[in-house]
Amino acid sequence: MGGSHRGDGDGYWEHHAAALASTVAVMRAGVVSFAARHGAGLRAQTDIALAVSEAVTNSVIHAFVNQPAGTISLFAEAAVDALHVRITDDGSGMSPRADSPGMGIGLHLIARLTSSFELGAGPRGRGTEMRLSFDAPGMRAPDGRAPGPL
Repeated sequence: MGGSHRGDGDGYWEHHAAALASTVAVMRAGVVSFAARHGAGLRAQTDIALAVSEAVTNSVIHAFVNQPAGTISLFAEAAVDALHVRITDDGSGMSPRADSPGMGIGLHLIARLTSSFELGAGPRGRGTEMRLSFDAPGMRAPDGRAPGPL
């Protein structure tokens, strides 16, 4: 897998990679595998796969217009009956694009697939951060502990 990843021993998984099209599949597969190992059912896995694909694709397509590809990071944390995901990029942030190659439904789709969805400026005010929470019945936090903040 391209990029670097770590976690899963403590109920979290993270991956950092270049903002390239191939990163979408790597992050999608990694977070779905993580959710499955922690008890998420097939329905939740399907929602997670689609929403994470849309979110990472948005970063790949929109965050680095007229600049070299930067980095996308994904952090996932297992909770009781839920999965929390934070996706950040170090791109140019949110701005309208008249020449957008997308259909304009990605963020709406993410909102429909998640139990909670927040969008804002990235760490230190640079780039974009998306926070997604999913209902995932059967999902387990490590040792039954309540998860920490993302």
